Amino acid sequence: MAKENIISILDIGTNSVIMLLARSKSRGEYEPITEYIATTMLGESLSENGDLSEPAMDRTVEAIDEMIEVSKKEKSNDLIVTTSSVVRNANNRSSFLLECHRLL
Repeated sequence: MAKENIISILDIGTNSVIMLLARSKSRGEYEPITEYIATTMLGESLSENGDLSEPAMDRTVEAIDEMIEVSKKEKSNDLIVTTSSVVRNANNRSSFLLECHRLL
């Protein structure tokens, strides 16, 4: 019997972090298993000074960490991570991305 392939898709957005867990089906199709959502408001201060705030980054990193743990418990084989323009446009995106990389 073939090993079940579970994939995790993590989307880091301006206001929330969403993770979808899905089961691989035949012919490249996926069946959703469950979805986790955390409202973190990552972009709350970006328009003020072009930086992500420390509290917003901390909340977002904490949510990502919790979702990664769920992904491991569900025995996910693959992880895809995306982010919105809030990260690409932030002056301090490197410090946020380095912390995310450490978790992943």
